Amino acid sequence: MEQEEIDKYCLIFSEQVKRAPVLVQRKVALAYCELIRHLLNTQGLRALKVVRELAEGKVTERRRAIWHKRTQALIKHSKPNPYSVLTWSLHSDNSSYPPGQAASLAGTNVAELGVATYSELSALALETLYRNNCAHNTGLPK
Repeated sequence: MEQEEIDKYCLIFSEQVKRAPVLVQRKVALAYCELIRHLLNTQGLRALKVVRELAEGKVTERRRAIWHKRTQALIKHSKPNPYSVLTWSLHSDNSSYPPGQAASLAGTNVAELGVATYSELSALALETLYRNNCAHNTGLPK
């Protein structure tokens, strides 16, 4: 069953999220970050604010890069780690991981933390797409 949930999650990102505008992809990542809010320290909560502003298109590249580096510094070598969710969500638009792929990896980290299942993460991604009029007809349920 879990493999089916993971497959559906991957399909949503490959068929739907990657077609959405970058700011909507970032809103999916933000939704995943909100799920781990209770696990964050003060600096993590500040980084969450930057993720929110990034999803609104209100963050300069310099500020994004600073907070990306700060969240990387909060990651301990143990996995899973809530700060890795923030780090993926703060990836540059021009990195080797485009925002949609980074959002997918942020969600994977949320699942590894046991905060949400892949089924719940899929539903949240679809909800975010529909709310932003970016869902495409691929036969996936709403």
